[in-house]
Amino acid sequence: MNVKAPAPVETTMTPTRSIAAQLWPGTVVALAVAAGWFLLAVAHPTTTYHFDPFLVAIAPFVILRLRRPASSWRMVLASTGIGAGLALAATLLLDNAGALRGPAVLGIIGPIPESLISILPGILAVVVVHTLIRQARSAH
Repeated sequence: MNVKAPAPVETTMTPTRSIAAQLWPGTVVALAVAAGWFLLAVAHPTTTYHFDPFLVAIAPFVILRLRRPASSWRMVLASTGIGAGLALAATLLLDNAGALRGPAVLGIIGPIPESLISILPGILAVVVVHTLIRQARSAH
């Protein structure tokens, strides 16, 4: 009796990249934006770069959306946390370096609270954009 064993089944699934690997490109871009902001602010400490905390906060999400159009909430929140954390860290470093001496938009708050406040619209923008994208996809 000559019995052959079945041939092994080959899988066509590709391994899923870890969350850290998927978030790394956006983190690098956010670090680059933060470094640019830092260099500009140190070179010109009396000039306020109002949109830089916002840009640092949203950068990881933007890169994530470009690379993975269908991202989970977990990925979106992780990317937003990375961006907000880097924006906060850059703000604190700039404050420590004495590079946030420029004028504030409102005048009644200083540039440090203004930088921290400008991170919040970035977080809100990410949540709103992702929600609208998910709703549009589910409508189809």
